[in-house]
Amino acid sequence: MQIETVDTTAVIPYDNNPRHNEEAVALVRDSLMQYGWRQPIVVDKDMVVIVGHTRLLAARKLGMTSVPVHVAENLTDAQAKAYRLADNRTGETATWNLDLLKLELDDLGEAGFPLDMTGFNDAEIARALTIDMEDLSVEDEWQGMPEYDPGDKRAYRTLIVHFHHQEAVDDFLEKTGKQVNDTTRAIWFPEIEIDRVIDKQYAAADEVEGIEYGFDLIGSLKHPIYIPSKGRARTCNTPHLLIDDDQPFYLVVEPQDQDSYVQEFGPDCVLTMAENDRGIAYARNYCKDHSISQGDPYHWQIDDDLKNFLFRSDSKNIPCVPREVLCPVEDYVANYRNVGIAGLKHSLFAWSAKKEIEFNKQVCTCGLFNNSVDAKWCDGVIEDTDYSMQVLSLGWCSVLFNRLLYDPPPASTNSGGNNASGHYKKYLSLLEGLQARWKADDGSDLFSIVEKKGEPRLKPNRVWMRFKQQPE
Repeated sequence: MQIETVDTTAVIPYDNNPRHNEEAVALVRDSLMQYGWRQPIVVDKDMVVIVGHTRLLAARKLGMTSVPVHVAENLTDAQAKAYRLADNRTGETATWNLDLLKLELDDLGEAGFPLDMTGFNDAEIARALTIDMEDLSVEDEWQGMPEYDPGDKRAYRTLIVHFHHQEAVDDFLEKTGKQVNDTTRAIWFPEIEIDRVIDKQYAAADEVEGIEYGFDLIGSLKHPIYIPSKGRARTCNTPHLLIDDDQPFYLVVEPQDQDSYVQEFGPDCVLTMAENDRGIAYARNYCKDHSISQGDPYHWQIDDDLKNFLFRSDSKNIPCVPREVLCPVEDYVANYRNVGIAGLKHSLFAWSAKKEIEFNKQVCTCGLFNNSVDAKWCDGVIEDTDYSMQVLSLGWCSVLFNRLLYDPPPASTNSGGNNASGHYKKYLSLLEGLQARWKADDGSDLFSIVEKKGEPRLKPNRVWMRFKQQPE
């Protein structure tokens, strides 16, 4: 097959193309950006498109001045028309092996590849991976709704409300005037406008049956927050996020940095360790030991350089104040006795999450730690991965909240912190230390070390799937 490159302007769309391509243009544009040209546009001898209308539109969107084409000179006009229809129709008649599709998507997700680059949207990916997503279809969700028909079926905002007991559910339904049964998955409440306000309450703007009320969905944090920090008194951002949310915290610093942190944040929130330059494991153990000494059952450890906290809704990552993502974690953990760690998910990977909550995964960067767990952070390994392995190996459960997110800067881009301690310079040796420490029963590696873009990376060998414990 002969392929030639021609000016984009020389290729002519077929005026009577019965296929509507507009919604697919963005997907094909992204595909061209990710993979480049892998299929030419097929044209007739007059440069009119037979196959590839969407690719042509996507190329124009990208501002491409030339495109690859194959001129089908040997086709009659009738054959060109038939080929144009057949190319679109044959794709519609193909079906998917859903089991194999799930395996392929699983592998891509584990490799950190953006699943939206496969051409599937979030809802389709969710179905393929059997994710319990809310609002996959507004029309589907609307079926069986009780009694009220407002005409406009679009929701202004979707809220998931958790109740501690049936009495609270009954009170909520009485105030909203709604009825539910065993098949009800959601209720619609458009009679009043509900806004998110600064005191973290979702409050009714008007009166309902003469009674003003508000639902306090976000309460106060119960457990102390520790932020290990080194050399970043003026650049660490996490404390400012908490200050803006009126949340207390401890900054855990080295003696050599004490004055600069006190000058920036005041003395009340600064805890000074005994020694300088002992590394991140030393700092994390200090946080846990201090929390235990204060009689706390749990404590938070949050990295000092987070850009923001977010929650994921309607396939979007939405910025929020810290309490809006930290309080739900505390409330969930309070219901179980065997959760050793619980934490938020990295915002970059939120799109690939298969479930709202996952068990027995690594928790890092922003975690709530159970002080009853007999584990310590260790030197010479990737400390957060190693700690998660300790917790799970002791029979505790970890919980990862895939819709509650933290947004960090790219690794090793900020001065201070692990950069100042030389953590990243010895990263390969830390990977090797972790690999040597954790082996399967047959002696095989639970973690592999691979190279990615010239840098060593850790690759778990389905290690987290080995742990089966559940919250109880």
